[in-house]
Amino acid sequence: MDSILIIYAPARQSKSWSARAPSLAAAACCSGRRLPSGSPRCGPYLPALISVAPAAIRTGLGPDDLAIKIQELRELTDWEKPVFIKIGSARPHYDVQLAVKAGADVVVLDGMQGGTGATQEVFIEHAGIPTLPALRQAVEALQELGQHRKVQLIISGGIRSGADVAKALAMGADAVSIGTAALIALGCNGSVHIEDYYALGTKPGACHHCHTGRCPVGITTQDPVLESRLDVEEGARRIRNFLTQDLAKEAADRGIRYYLISFVDLFGVLRAKLVPAAAIEQMQRNGAAFAGFATHLDLTPADPDMFAMPDPASLIQTPWKPEIGWLAADLHLNGKPIEHAPRRVLKRQLAAAEAAGYRPKTGVEAEFFMLRPDGRAIGDDRDRQAKPCYDQTALLRHYEPIRAISDAMLELGWGPYQSDHEDANGQFEMNWTYDHALVTADRHVFFKFMVKELAGHHVLRATFMPKPFMHLTGNGCHAHVSLWDRQGETNLFHDPAGELGLSALAYRFLGGILAHAEPLTALFTPTVNSFKRINAAPTVSGATWSPNAINYGANNRTHMVRIPEPGRFELRLMDGAANPYLMQAGILAGGLDGIARRLDPGKRLDVNMYEPGAAPAVIPRLPLNLLDSLRAFQGSTLLREALGSDFVDAYVKLRMAQWNEYTGHLTEWEREHTLDV
Repeated sequence: MDSILIIYAPARQSKSWSARAPSLAAAACCSGRRLPSGSPRCGPYLPALISVAPAAIRTGLGPDDLAIKIQELRELTDWEKPVFIKIGSARPHYDVQLAVKAGADVVVLDGMQGGTGATQEVFIEHAGIPTLPALRQAVEALQELGQHRKVQLIISGGIRSGADVAKALAMGADAVSIGTAALIALGCNGSVHIEDYYALGTKPGACHHCHTGRCPVGITTQDPVLESRLDVEEGARRIRNFLTQDLAKEAADRGIRYYLISFVDLFGVLRAKLVPAAAIEQMQRNGAAFAGFATHLDLTPADPDMFAMPDPASLIQTPWKPEIGWLAADLHLNGKPIEHAPRRVLKRQLAAAEAAGYRPKTGVEAEFFMLRPDGRAIGDDRDRQAKPCYDQTALLRHYEPIRAISDAMLELGWGPYQSDHEDANGQFEMNWTYDHALVTADRHVFFKFMVKELAGHHVLRATFMPKPFMHLTGNGCHAHVSLWDRQGETNLFHDPAGELGLSALAYRFLGGILAHAEPLTALFTPTVNSFKRINAAPTVSGATWSPNAINYGANNRTHMVRIPEPGRFELRLMDGAANPYLMQAGILAGGLDGIARRLDPGKRLDVNMYEPGAAPAVIPRLPLNLLDSLRAFQGSTLLREALGSDFVDAYVKLRMAQWNEYTGHLTEWEREHTLDV
């Protein structure tokens, strides 16, 4: 026992007390810790609280009795355990002072008047919840006694959103306890395992068996069979959604009329549903339904709906149409995450990095072409220079769409810092500030959508296709990578004493990237067209600006990995077709393995890799086609373990089908070279 909770129930509350006693006891459970026999186990409540059984507290407990009870408990526990007193909010000023004078260490103010067992209907309707008004009186009561911040004040009940949590803390609460909302998020009274509800003599929506240890959904129980029904990760995600932005409130505050609930499938295609703001509360709670088989995911027509659960932290209000809010979503099927969904794959790698003490920060350089609407030629007939890179006049002829994109990024706070005409005619690049890898991936997804959308406003078609024209340089998507400490304050790749300003940790990470580069091409250069960019012949500008071998150099753009400055790498293999989430996941999977196994990247090469014969013959080459890369990816034990077999099998299955479709296509080249053989 770590602390003691007394629930103060004066006579005026005796009726509601008896009706809600079981859930009051459950609200004071030990989190994740085995309790004495018969005690329930609860989720995200006050840590390690043991309640005095409600039946043991006689109706009409008075102030003197309360002080005596506290004294008895002090003596029983050798004065080592803090005492919590929980009160209702009918008269918070008086009751808080009574609790403090009686000797409480902590006062728990329940804004629902002892109603942590209130039904979901009451909670959802937010009826009769005077939590925040009661808090003001409670703080004043403590201040009058000179005990504010000395006796701790915890708010419990009536917390409708993360905003309410912030308000409560700002108004003087020391902590906030989330009870009913957390239970609902975890699945309390969910309409599953109905036979177990009937066995308890109740039904979903009316169950109050938290105190019996027989919770049908596995929240308040120590029964292993029942416990296994609780998806802790999914429950945590739903609680996080509750604590973060209230999307309905965001819509009202920011003038958002519609939300795009979006996800990226395995092929990098952006899918979405347009949801009225009036319906977003339900969507935030339950997700938007999709037929997964209709997208590039490894699902069948027989599968039930998958649900895209919007991540409020990803919200982007589209600058060119502010009535629309864009949301990245996480995919679920049958109440569980879809393990091969790209954002899920990245999140697992981020969790692995976090567990190892690292916070990955990345940036991307997503090159694109501006084409005519039919996609057959570049959009600027006058852009004809053999070496058009950084051409000022060609850049300014596209000033309006480039400005619109840059202005949008400025408005969004991404920190864009430069835009330029790239090496191919009609090709551009726009850079924004690096960030946490998930933030960068979400922004990368939105950037591609935004560029295409704003190009269309100027009667142009933007493409990130790796090699839309054989005679021109292809679209790369270079990634800049560094690992920081958990707080994101110290760059762990930076070492002034290290070679080229890189730490030993950085070189081990690089060793992992190089060791797994061959199978990672399946993610970094993921299409048939991708292999027309790498291993390509020089273009009209004189260079491909893409790698052809697995190696690294200093500030040398002919290598697969470049070290442009201390503290980071530039990975140049990726192209414009790379899935933003899978690209980041692949980088982390390879790099973290390099750290774990202390892999040595070897000596860098300081040669021009485009010069014939310059590279040593022993330097491994990149795969020549998608088939070779998929076979390497499928056979990689490390990537299968890191990224998950579900994902690897699903990805290879769908990409292999695409390869087979490609090989079944008869080209004009074949006719010209084979027809008369």
